[in-house]
Amino acid sequence: MHYDKNELRALLRGGESHLVEFKRSLGDRRAVRRNICAFANDASGTRKPGVLFIGITIDNCHVAVVQVEPSKSPSVRFDGRVWVKVGLTVQQATLEDEQRLVERRGASNVSFDRQPFADATVDHLDLQYIEEIWVPGADIQCLRFNGTELADPVRKRYEITGKLAYVLKRADDLIDATTSMSVDIVSAGREVRRYDYPPAALMQLESPGGLYGRVTRDKERFGTTATLLWSFECHTLA
Repeated sequence: MHYDKNELRALLRGGESHLVEFKRSLGDRRAVRRNICAFANDASGTRKPGVLFIGITIDNCHVAVVQVEPSKSPSVRFDGRVWVKVGLTVQQATLEDEQRLVERRGASNVSFDRQPFADATVDHLDLQYIEEIWVPGADIQCLRFNGTELADPVRKRYEITGKLAYVLKRADDLIDATTSMSVDIVSAGREVRRYDYPPAALMQLESPGGLYGRVTRDKERFGTTATLLWSFECHTLA
């Protein structure tokens, strides 16, 4: 993000703030560097560039403008120290300030495909490609064998294809279709439903936080296909 000329004029008229610093000249270069360091650390968490105006006390002259983007990996140091801007003052960071910066860095330490792109808009997306090529490519196949080995005869076969939103909605239905349920209305004095495999356990595996979600987030490691095998030879543990 960068300010345009109109935005810079508005910041200049607004005076000094946590995002704006005025300097008469480059005479005290260490002070200028401390300000740059403080803007890079973005202690206030605005995620907006800080602006350093240099030479503003001279009428009718050119003003040097330095825009400093917030660092993606705080804390930034100058001369071995972490500097932050609190209100109108640039000061050395306290231990609490440094801890908050470190926590912010850890929160942003995610894989490339999960990092936000703040300047992106819908216009950057190739919606036609997404709708025609990528979205319809979703596919779930399911086989239920009459046994516990892959070489056993196939008992049931299911497949769901289509757009991703449709396939995800049908995923839970597929789990229900591939598990068997018996109803006991005698032994417990009430209706008891027993599944040959708990559907809730399978739903956890195919959820965004489970096996399927892990595969789709890290295709380079796992490949593009997730294979989920389970056996119906279950035992109840006391």
